[in-house]
Amino acid sequence: MEDQTGLTEKYLDIVPTCDNELKPFVGRIFTSIQDFVDCYKTYAHTVGFSVRSWTCKKDTQGQISYKYFVCSKEGGKSKKQLLESTVTGKELSRKRTITREGCKATVGVKRIGENKYKVVTFQESHTHELCTPSKKHFLRSNRKVGNVQKNLLSTLDRVNIGPSQAFHIIKEQVGGYANVGFTIQDARNYARDLKALIGDSDAHMFIHNFEIQKQRDPSFYYAFQLDNDAHLKHVFWSDSTARYNYSLFGDLLSFDTTYSTNKYSMIFAPFTGINNHRLSITFGAGFLADEKSDSFEWLFDKFIDCMSGNKPSLIVTDQDPAIRSAIVKCFPTTTHRFCMWHIMKKLSEKVGGHLNSDISFQSHFKSCVWHSETTVEFETTWISIIDDYGLTKNDWLAHMFDLRSMWIPAYLKETLLSGLLRTTSRSESENSFFNHFVNNKLSLVEFISRFDSAMDAQRQKILKVNHDTLYGKPKLKTGLWLERSASEIYTHSNFYQFQDELWSASVGCMIKNSKKIDEERTVFTIIDSCNPNSKDRNVLFSLSNTLCDCKMYETQGIPCRHIITTWKSQGVNELPSYCICKRWTRTPRHQAIIGGVTEISEEERRRLLLSNVWSQLFRCMEIAKEDDEALNDLLNIGTSWEKKYLSRGLTVDVLHIANQVFPLA
Repeated sequence: MEDQTGLTEKYLDIVPTCDNELKPFVGRIFTSIQDFVDCYKTYAHTVGFSVRSWTCKKDTQGQISYKYFVCSKEGGKSKKQLLESTVTGKELSRKRTITREGCKATVGVKRIGENKYKVVTFQESHTHELCTPSKKHFLRSNRKVGNVQKNLLSTLDRVNIGPSQAFHIIKEQVGGYANVGFTIQDARNYARDLKALIGDSDAHMFIHNFEIQKQRDPSFYYAFQLDNDAHLKHVFWSDSTARYNYSLFGDLLSFDTTYSTNKYSMIFAPFTGINNHRLSITFGAGFLADEKSDSFEWLFDKFIDCMSGNKPSLIVTDQDPAIRSAIVKCFPTTTHRFCMWHIMKKLSEKVGGHLNSDISFQSHFKSCVWHSETTVEFETTWISIIDDYGLTKNDWLAHMFDLRSMWIPAYLKETLLSGLLRTTSRSESENSFFNHFVNNKLSLVEFISRFDSAMDAQRQKILKVNHDTLYGKPKLKTGLWLERSASEIYTHSNFYQFQDELWSASVGCMIKNSKKIDEERTVFTIIDSCNPNSKDRNVLFSLSNTLCDCKMYETQGIPCRHIITTWKSQGVNELPSYCICKRWTRTPRHQAIIGGVTEISEEERRRLLLSNVWSQLFRCMEIAKEDDEALNDLLNIGTSWEKKYLSRGLTVDVLHIANQVFPLA
């Protein structure tokens, strides 16, 4: 036999052997074309070859009259096609193997009546070797990314797990590559095709998703703006949970635009707050086409409208002048401060490598920024550092000194809860949180899916700490009634901060002297030996209020060790109401949730149903894992179920049946 390159090879005539019941022999009747297709594919995959559709003829009513399938190695390229690249001198961009070898194996059916198809031709022999059992899962017609696998690939994509890694997870789950049902390239192709499907409809699908959420959740808020070419320019969204959280914790707001989240280079701008567990919560988010002042004004106006006109008392941002200008217009009564994390992150870049590695400079600079208690102390120390390290010509440091009231803690002593700005870890953790879910190659549709997954993760974490606070008690150190009182009022994270101050008051603070001002007020001078650099503190005590010049309660919402030392001396056994910051308590406020969630969509219902089936299957496997008989029962149930519903495909009805088949847990 002469092959496609003109060379002579040995002619093969291989007839597969298998049970006759599997063969689509001539004269066999099928009740549908799908039954015929399933029969031939099952036969082909059993004996070891792949098939593809060939000729099909329909009558005037559109019904199939003839249908033929052939071996995937049927046919071949002409000599001209095979030698084309050599003749033209062009290199193929991708080297492909020749898979067609002129195989004559074929099968065909003819329609002989209503729902009756008869096999009229069946050529069994092949001109090539058949696939061995260990390689059958590579046969093209034996591979398919099914609905269940597509759902799992999409689910894993929501948490930033790509198709390659997802494939290996599925492989481990099903017990080997041969059981996956498709190859790693099929998984990549599915992800590629999904992106292609989104294509130019990305923005439309993105907004349509919000329309669906609005139907499910009447309190879901979204707004968008198009440019002159009808392209998406700005968008903002927030759901009922985020809006409710803002009604509780909207006094403090962080606004950050430093994320790379999508392939269009649109600016992702989440609005973030801090809840009563000191965890970050997202109040809403937006996309902007640019970083101009009017763009930020549009976004802030929509945010204010979404939150019923309620504005925060403190907002923290980076140093973008466009943001600063927009805040002046949209939040005129809100205190605006710069994020310490962004500023300190730039320090190493702005001072140069020699000072960046200078431990002495780093120590002095950070001490000046973080530990200066007064504005005079800060300014004196700053000027000294600038002179000592030869930084008088550093324009960035000079500019930051001009803006010192916007970011140095010493200037924020009178700003309520400004002490929360003293740590850079919150902004850093939020960057890490969002960057774990998103990247700069995502379409908008892919982004919103991952954003929703990120919100699920954020809220699940909050549910967990709520549960721990409700059903668990923190461990007490001192046995004082004051400590017990605080443990019943604060959430755990805030109680432990109070406990640290109480412990310091008990072991490291004492009253140096006291001076009575009038019948109600007394000033106590407290020695604080817990901190070697700490100076004596003055506490003004009365039954209606207690103030300390360290300002810890004003800036952090937790009574300081100096106040607690005074309380102990005055026999205060319960946390006074005037020193309870409501936002740090177990029940910060009692307010009704904004709106509610109505009936879920059909798409969401199917997704939840599929998730329930997976959960039920895993529970069954967990129960049966140590019992061979039980495992065989499950295997038999699955095999019989597969045979029964194979031709129908995976539908909602079948999922419902599957949920009933596995009721063990």
